[in-house]
Amino acid sequence: MMNDPLKSDSTKQAKNLAQQIAKQIAQEPFEIAKSAVKQVSGLETSINSQKPENSQRENQDMLIENDQLLEQQKRAQGQRHLEGLENEIKEIIEIKKMEKQKEEAIQEQEKIIKEEEKESSPFVTPTSKKTRNMFAGLGRKTKQNNTLQADRQKTRVERVMPPTG
Repeated sequence: MMNDPLKSDSTKQAKNLAQQIAKQIAQEPFEIAKSAVKQVSGLETSINSQKPENSQRENQDMLIENDQLLEQQKRAQGQRHLEGLENEIKEIIEIKKMEKQKEEAIQEQEKIIKEEEKESSPFVTPTSKKTRNMFAGLGRKTKQNNTLQADRQKTRVERVMPPTG
């Protein structure tokens, strides 16, 4: 039972080859992850992704045009907002003017009513002096109080006080 050197070499080679393939397969996920990090971060540029200068210029021109369009859209949007705010200001001013006119009309009506009341009653309504007694109005009812005051005004007599001294 002699070992054939060719046979042993081929088995060793097959074994070594299988081990190398297994190592490569085991390392592939790490290599993929390494390349993925470069691709995602933008550090790696593949040969296919490199474009001639003309296409780069076209891309730059397109980027510039896009930027200009965005600026125009922003300006238009800002202009619309500004116009909307100006319209709101105008509406608020109009509302305030209307309220002011209503208040002035109400005040004029009140003045007219007061003047009519003054003209309609030629007599001045007498006013009574306020009492100095703190508890004067607490015990009586208002109807009785009004009738008592009217009676007192009808029969008011001057009281003679004795001289002091």
